[in-house]
Amino acid sequence: MSVRGLVANYTISYSPKAHARSDAWVIRKYGYVKLNVDARFDSDTLAATFGAVIRDHRGKFIATANEKMDLCIDSFTTEAIAVRFGLNLANTVGCSKIEVNSDSVEVVHELSQGYSSLVASSIIDDCYFMSLGFSHVTYDHCNRERNRVAHELARLARFSFPSVWMDNIPDKVIPLIYL
Repeated sequence: MSVRGLVANYTISYSPKAHARSDAWVIRKYGYVKLNVDARFDSDTLAATFGAVIRDHRGKFIATANEKMDLCIDSFTTEAIAVRFGLNLANTVGCSKIEVNSDSVEVVHELSQGYSSLVASSIIDDCYFMSLGFSHVTYDHCNRERNRVAHELARLARFSFPSVWMDNIPDKVIPLIYL
C-alpha cells in the first residue's frame, strides 16, 4: 500500500463519520492465531480447491497455502477438507492456540460438536483428532467478506500449482490482507 493510501486510511478512520466495518478481520486474543479457510467446488467437474491463511493476534501474516483436488464428492466435503488442510498448515508452522474461521455454517457446526453423521464424517473426525495436537482450537463461522483472503487463495489454486507461502505474501492477496 502506498503512503498516500495509508494517509487516506488514517484520515478516514479518524473522521467524525468513521465507523467500524462489519466485514473487517476481527482480532483474536493475545497468543492466538486466526486460521481462515475456504474451498471452491465445481459440481460439473467435481474438482475442488482450497485456501488457508494464518495471521497472529495483531493480523500479521504468518503463512498462506492453497491446494487443488481433482475429485471431491460435494461442497460440504470440500469445506471440511479445507479445514483439515488449514489445520495441517497450522501444525506445520507450529501454532498452538487457533481460532479456525470458515464461511460454511454446516462445517463449523459439525466441527464444534466434534462428530458428524454426514458423508464427510471421517474428515470431521480427522479434524477432531488433529485439533487434539494443539493447546486450544475454536471453530467459528465468518462471512465471505471476512474470509476473502482464503477465498482468493482457493480461487487462485485453479490456475496455478499448489503452493505454501511462509516468508512472503502472494502478490495477488496483498491488497486483501491489509484491508
